[in-house]
Amino acid sequence: MEIKAQSKDPQEAANMVNNLVTTFIERAQEVYPTGNVQIVDPAVIPDSPIKPKKVLNLAIAFVLGIMMSLGIVFILEYMDNTIKTEGDVEKYLDLPVIGIIPKNLEE
Repeated sequence: MEIKAQSKDPQEAANMVNNLVTTFIERAQEVYPTGNVQIVDPAVIPDSPIKPKKVLNLAIAFVLGIMMSLGIVFILEYMDNTIKTEGDVEKYLDLPVIGIIPKNLEE
């Protein structure tokens, strides 16, 4: 059986697990007096915090941001119903183009 605890103070988490295991062993020996219950490894204080995993959170946020941005771009492009080219006039209005207003390139 593996027991894990999380706390803001790593020493408190280790003490909590060690006390829980000691109490569990005492109770187990009352119920099953064979004495086969023992501590294999006592709780140790980790060298670094286990949460938050900043690199993983940033990677997930980056991927989700890219996916949402692409989704918004495709939705906006799909919903755009403006007429911009000669082909659009012929395609949507089924009318021939009789004139074009050129862009002013001197600005």
